[in-house]
Amino acid sequence: MERVLSLNEQDLEKYDVEKLAFDSMAVVESKGEEVIKEIKEAELLSRDGRKIFIGNYMEEVAKYTGSKEVVLHIGNSKLDNGLASSNTYHLVQGLVLSAKAVKASKVSIFINESHQLISRMLKLTIKQMGKMGYFKAKELKIDIIDVDEKNIFFNNDIALLTNYKENLSHGRYPFLEAKNTWQQSKLFIANVETLINISLIVENGSSWFKTMGEADNYGCKVFYVNNGQEGCLVTMELGSNFEELIKKASERINIPNLYAINVGGSLGGVLTEEQLKTTKIDYATSKKEGFLLGASPVEVIEDKKRLTELIVNSVQHNSQQSCGKCSTCREGLKRMGDLVPAVFEGERDKVKLVELFAKAIKDSSLCGFGNKAINPIMASLQHKE
Repeated sequence: MERVLSLNEQDLEKYDVEKLAFDSMAVVESKGEEVIKEIKEAELLSRDGRKIFIGNYMEEVAKYTGSKEVVLHIGNSKLDNGLASSNTYHLVQGLVLSAKAVKASKVSIFINESHQLISRMLKLTIKQMGKMGYFKAKELKIDIIDVDEKNIFFNNDIALLTNYKENLSHGRYPFLEAKNTWQQSKLFIANVETLINISLIVENGSSWFKTMGEADNYGCKVFYVNNGQEGCLVTMELGSNFEELIKKASERINIPNLYAINVGGSLGGVLTEEQLKTTKIDYATSKKEGFLLGASPVEVIEDKKRLTELIVNSVQHNSQQSCGKCSTCREGLKRMGDLVPAVFEGERDKVKLVELFAKAIKDSSLCGFGNKAINPIMASLQHKE
């Protein structure tokens, strides 16, 4: 990802515009089938935690004969915000290439109202790329929609939007302003990091992409690592380990004490200091350990007290984000949040009760959120000693 082209969109005259326009058109004029072929050969896995092969996903959506749309949401993720603000050119190019691949006529970019700078940068980039002739070959409507946070019912938007794609859950619409979108169109949903990777792969080739990472886990993963006060973006090749990630982050931010790390935010898991060296950064390991390789931060936890606080807060947050359709998820998460402190105090009867709740929620939830919402609870059981 260090090789990503970062344009200063407000001072474009400093660049060789003719060469940039030529290179851009060479990429964007790739046929949709060629884009899918290149992405499939790269074996690109989604960078939003879903672990789906993007080439296969594109192919599936492309076969749909009705209305289709490419959807991106830029919320409060420090990772998404950092990548979007520094790589707007490749982000827009990834959106356009995705639309071409799936034969969509519309791109919708939802941006939290608190991130107006990113919104302005994207609008400026789209305008300038249009002047360069970037969109002449394709009729494509790109909407940037500023979303009031009070109208976002579910912060883990990728999970919920995926459920709409798969028709698994209809508890709540993610954005009030766009209710009709989810009813009328087949969606290609991707996050910022995935779209930038799509752009880079088409631009540089799948063979270039596969020089990074390892078999079944090609490429790099970008993380936002924070210590509670400050944070930084860190790029790691898939197949490396979390000890290397923390070591690299410690060169940029202060990490005086390390008890454990939380990977994947409120839906993620916990790794102790002893586990970091043996835990690989790959998708098979993330599934086994119960965390997501998505846009959520990696938080450094300094002691057991902070770990307890983090798990309680995560469970309470997940309870608030539950759509409410599944009673076990809606009520079970609330009750489990009350039990976590007792679990850390070693009350064995409470441990058994938490395990029972966790199994019930996992087995009965209709969507992926319910399955992942118990991850911090399972972490509390693992680290209660």
